[in-house]
Amino acid sequence: MLIILVAAAASLANPLAPGAHVPIAASGSPNFSLAASAAVASADGATISGRVCRLARSTLMSPQRLRLERVGADSAVAETAEVSLPILSTRVEQRCARYAARVAWRLMTDESLRLCFDRGQPCPAASTGHRESP
Repeated sequence: MLIILVAAAASLANPLAPGAHVPIAASGSPNFSLAASAAVASADGATISGRVCRLARSTLMSPQRLRLERVGADSAVAETAEVSLPILSTRVEQRCARYAARVAWRLMTDESLRLCFDRGQPCPAASTGHRESP
């Protein structure tokens, strides 16, 4: 008699330690940038903060939301969240605004985050912009 055992592959990744920086890639647009994005793990999730800036003097409406994606080691999007943005003024001296968000995702060492303006579509896989390393 031949017995074959099949075991499910378990992730070898460990949870990120509280205070650890989470790798994050941010994508802006031709008219707005996502600057100084940072993500820090905590015991019960992660905090993401940064700023969004108007790149050129324009009368375009400012984006209302960001899309935050939790990306696994296999590059698949595991979860998404929306981050509300403050309204950006069209005045030159007030072209940037800060944002902050908190998610209750228990992030693993082999996971990362992607951040982009929410247009009802996934963030670009090859996000450009600021990237934090753990």
